[in-house]
Amino acid sequence: SGEVYVVHFENIMLDNEKTNAIGIFKSELKHDFLQFKEKESILEMIIQQGINLNKLDKGALIFNRNRAEGYKILSVDSNKYDTKYWLENFLGVDVLADENFHTKKY
Repeated sequence: SGEVYVVHFENIMLDNEKTNAIGIFKSELKHDFLQFKEKESILEMIIQQGINLNKLDKGALIFNRNRAEGYKILSVDSNKYDTKYWLENFLGVDVLADENFHTKKY
């Protein structure tokens, strides 16, 4: 349930180099928020719905780097109940086996 947003980013810094990325974001709930517009001496209040960045359910940035070895991906999952599906089935990713990974496993 919820909504999925796919976004193309340009010139994101990764390892001190600019690259492009695709962002995939999922949120199950929309929240009301207020926006104000000032027209001459009138203050107009507009109620809109949107995604609270503090309540984003899932998100991933897929960087356009290392295509042959596998793209570098940063992922977040706030609700944890279907993390395995999000990582393995939807994104199809595996943990990067770098120095940090080996230290945690040790």
